[in-house]
Amino acid sequence: MSSEEEEEEEEEQEIAPDQRPGATIIRGLGWDGDEDDNNYSFYQSEILVGNKPANNNEYLVEAHAVEDPVLVEARADTFIRRNRWWIVGGGIVLALVIIAVVTLSLVDLSGPDAPTEAPTTIQEGIEAKIKVLIIATVPESEAALSNEKAPQHQALQWIVDRVDINDDEWYTDERVLSQYSLATLHLGTSSIIDGDNDSASWFERDGWMRAANECDWYGVSCDENNSVIALNLTGNNLKGTIPAEIGLLSALSSLNLDNNSLSGFIPPELFKPSKLSVLSLAQNALTGSISSSVGQSTDLTLLNLSNNSLFSVIPPEIGDLRSLIKLELAYNELIGSIPSEIGYLTMLEELDVRNNTISHKLPTEMGNLLFLEQLNLQNNDLLGPLPSEMGLMSSLRIWNMSNNHVFHKIPKPLWQGSSLKNLESLDLSYNLLTGESSDDFFQFGESWDHLTSLRLGNNFFRGYSIGMHSLPVRISRQLKRLAELDLSNSFFEGKVPDELFSITSLKVLNLSNSGMKFEVKSRDLLYQITDKLTSLEKLDPSNCAIQGQIPATIRFLDKLDSLRLDRNPLIGAIPTQIGYLVQLKELSIVDNELSGMIPTEFGNLVQLQTLNLVDNGLTGPVPSEFGQLAQLENLDLVNIALNGTIPTEIGNLFQLKRLNLEGNKLIGTMPSQIGRLNELEELFLSFNLLTGAMPSEIGFLTQLKHMMLSYQSRPNGFSETIPFQIVNLVQLESLGLNGNKLTGTIPSEIGRLDKLEHLNLHYNNLKGAIPSEMGGLTQLKFLSLYTNYLSGTIPYQIGNLSLLQTLYLSVKSSTETNELTGVIPSQIGMLEKLELLYLQSNDLAGAIPSEIGSLTQLKELRLQSNGLTGAIPSEI
Repeated sequence: MSSEEEEEEEEEQEIAPDQRPGATIIRGLGWDGDEDDNNYSFYQSEILVGNKPANNNEYLVEAHAVEDPVLVEARADTFIRRNRWWIVGGGIVLALVIIAVVTLSLVDLSGPDAPTEAPTTIQEGIEAKIKVLIIATVPESEAALSNEKAPQHQALQWIVDRVDINDDEWYTDERVLSQYSLATLHLGTSSIIDGDNDSASWFERDGWMRAANECDWYGVSCDENNSVIALNLTGNNLKGTIPAEIGLLSALSSLNLDNNSLSGFIPPELFKPSKLSVLSLAQNALTGSISSSVGQSTDLTLLNLSNNSLFSVIPPEIGDLRSLIKLELAYNELIGSIPSEIGYLTMLEELDVRNNTISHKLPTEMGNLLFLEQLNLQNNDLLGPLPSEMGLMSSLRIWNMSNNHVFHKIPKPLWQGSSLKNLESLDLSYNLLTGESSDDFFQFGESWDHLTSLRLGNNFFRGYSIGMHSLPVRISRQLKRLAELDLSNSFFEGKVPDELFSITSLKVLNLSNSGMKFEVKSRDLLYQITDKLTSLEKLDPSNCAIQGQIPATIRFLDKLDSLRLDRNPLIGAIPTQIGYLVQLKELSIVDNELSGMIPTEFGNLVQLQTLNLVDNGLTGPVPSEFGQLAQLENLDLVNIALNGTIPTEIGNLFQLKRLNLEGNKLIGTMPSQIGRLNELEELFLSFNLLTGAMPSEIGFLTQLKHMMLSYQSRPNGFSETIPFQIVNLVQLESLGLNGNKLTGTIPSEIGRLDKLEHLNLHYNNLKGAIPSEMGGLTQLKFLSLYTNYLSGTIPYQIGNLSLLQTLYLSVKSSTETNELTGVIPSQIGMLEKLELLYLQSNDLAGAIPSEIGSLTQLKELRLQSNGLTGAIPSEI
């Protein structure tokens, strides 16, 4: 081969530019067109800067220009490479751009230490490209990208600053948009400290906006191509709104932002990722509507928007989610009806829309949900009869639609020939369902063998409770697996049928106010229950006319955690054997005729949380053993003639929230140990024989909302001054100290209790002026200071009490009198909600202010026995 032929062959063999020794590729943007008419064609260029040739006079440079019409739509996919560095293409304008870029790239390149920082023009070009990419997907973000304070703008600057234009693997549209999207979420839902990318609110933030690969960021999962496929930031203290830019994560299949503090609307862009199968935003503060765009996410299997404040209808587009298995919309403010399109969700297994305000009838299309296992519709405003088509839901296990307005009889197809053979729990309580006990609407058959819970209470079922056709008897004979039965607040007649006691599997039995009565057939009342239903955990036969005594055999119900025997004529003492019920959490025996002392064995009930013995004839002291009830939260011993002192051990009940000992004959002082009850919210000790000073330790009850210490029978009563520590009770809403022997002045600190709504200090020995600081009680609705020894003027600041409805500053006795002087302040006319104004029997002078005529809600006005002058204003 001749030397000329060899040279020709070498020329034909092209070496890849980026593989030449010492070569560097610089990528940038070029454009072609007229600046005046804004008519541009975009190009992406590659400039190869190679080693110096042998003559050391010039650099080897190759320029590769590619027209990229897709770049306007945010994508540059191909490069058209030139075969020789000496071939110039792309037009005169493109050549000029390339020369300019090459010139900038070669500045100060004098050897191996040449700088590698990309030119400013290239960074600006990158920013322009990313903007086009973002706006093409999320047009709404265009304005935010130019707002320096917006997370979108900050995320854009962050991504531009870190772009590595020499990394082909990283520098892709999807990668840029992924990191931009995640950065926008981070910046918009956390507090950034002086730009060091440290979140002040997120609990976990490892790697966020620090690690080069977003797949290494906390909560981010990627596939083998480094595409973000899942984002899980549940319970991570995110605050703010969900950015629409999440929709840029095109490969996203799972998004979980549960249990945060996110607010604002759900952006419709969230439903754009075509592969999205799981979307869970529960337990936030999201508002607005469920976008019709939800129908775009046709691959969704789970949609959970529960526990928010969404206010809208359920969009009919929900029916497009044909792959949906679980739909949770509970605890929102949804309105309207359940759309008939719900019937298209034939793969649905769980539907939960409880605790909304959904109304109208249930759609008959519900019968199409053959795979539905759980249906929760409780606490809505659903109307009308139940559709018979619901009997076709053969997979249904749990059905709860309590507390609605469903009326009429239960349709026969739900029971006769029903496909509900897998039903385990049915709750139709608190509706308007009707039916006679002799009707055939409850013909339970073999298809109901799995039923373990039946709640029909608070409806309008009526008829006889006994007889082979009665509802209670049918239940007893045919539902042998029942563990829970609720027939409360019905209208049955007759006795509790003996058959009921044959359901030995019962754990919960509620017959309260059912109309059924117990008849005693043995010496021990409740004998059949204590003998046969020993698996019971909750028992409530309140208002069932149970007579006699509580049997000692109650001890055999040792699995009970709740026992309610209210409003029965039970007599005798509480048996000491009740101390064996160590699992009890609730014990209520209200309004009976029990006598004797409270057994000290109550101290064994260490799991007890609620004890209510109101309105009985019990006597004796409050047992000191109550101090052992460390879990007790509510103690009500009202009107049961207890005597003795309040035991100091009461201070050991650190979980106590309510202490009510009103209407007894308790003596002595209030123990200072009450100040140890840090969780106490309600303290009621009125109508006893207590004496002495109120302990200063009462100031430690910082959670207290209601305190009533009124009317200790004379000559008893709390004495001395109102402790100034009362100012610490910042949660206080009602304070009743009337009917005591309190002396001194009304402490001015009382004006700091800005949540106070009810203040009653009448019938004491208080003196001095009404403190002007009481004008700070802006939530006050009731103020009574009559029959004290108050003096001075009525402070004009009383006009600040804009919610006040009742104002008593009068006296009711000639021997006990206030001595208020001065004029009636005109600011009283500002009390627009005032209904009762009593100022009689003081030493008020001057004219009646005409402003009283503006009190349009006023029902009673008493001004007699004062020194008022002038005519009655015509405005009154």
